[in-house]
Amino acid sequence: MVRELLRVLRPGGLLLATLGGARERDWFHAPSAGWCYTEDTLRRAFQLPDETRSNYERYDEFFEALKVNRELQSSLAGFYFRSGRNGMPWGRWDPKYQTVGVCKVKG
Repeated sequence: MVRELLRVLRPGGLLLATLGGARERDWFHAPSAGWCYTEDTLRRAFQLPDETRSNYERYDEFFEALKVNRELQSSLAGFYFRSGRNGMPWGRWDPKYQTVGVCKVKG
């Protein structure tokens, strides 16, 4: 899918994506029916050169901060409480992955 998005993007166009991040291996998060990707996978998929900056080396630090973030926990959207098939099944604050963003400018 990323290959097709990059194909139709005009030169100089910007592709922004928010995805589930994974530390050591790609894995499928069944409750939200979404994949979590490692830095290597995202670099390949988005055709990012080696010199592209990243803060993935701080993944563990950011994930620990997410898990204890009381503001996010207390303002969890209502739809999380209505189902077991989402990122926080039945509204239980228990993050399993860190969200990551990718920005690609087509050359």
